Amino acid sequence: LVRVSKIGGDLLYTRIGWDGVAQTSMAVENVARFLTAEVEDTNILLQGEDLHVCYQNRRRKRIEIATLSAGQWAVTQVETSVDGLGCDLELYRDKLTLAYQDDGVLKVATLDNGAWSIVVADNSANQVGAFPSIAIGDKNEIAIAHRDDTVGGLRITRLATGLWTTDVPPAPIAGGGHRPRALID
Repeated sequence: LVRVSKIGGDLLYTRIGWDGVAQTSMAVENVARFLTAEVEDTNILLQGEDLHVCYQNRRRKRIEIATLSAGQWAVTQVETSVDGLGCDLELYRDKLTLAYQDDGVLKVATLDNGAWSIVVADNSANQVGAFPSIAIGDKNEIAIAHRDDTVGGLRITRLATGLWTTDVPPAPIAGGGHRPRALID
């Protein structure tokens, strides 16, 4: 469980064992824009023994990843001057891959040999990329469901032959873009 405390705005990780015992640790201090503001822009990924949490550090306007490895938290800054809603983490071709909204566009960042490579996957006249959800298929297909905040609609962005393309499902799917989740079958 990853959450932000309502008092202090800290990013917390709580592990609840099968015995029901909860253990909480602070991953990062002061990530909420205001001390009592909520941060709904987190996601979590387990990679072997390491736990990764992506989040929009709203106070410092950055997209970051907190990693718990061997009992210690470390923070990696992916990009600065970020203003958006949501993030998602997956392993794509054995590389940590992050989708997030920044200033109304959908961005995808990939960690390769210790450096982040960032591309704009969907850039529209509308405010797109909110609350992304990454899906990886059995044949290494990657698709990202995300919200178009301007019209409240769903968008599906896929990587094919090295290019990102976006499809917009036909209307009406009332509220179809609100916090979408992706799955490739």
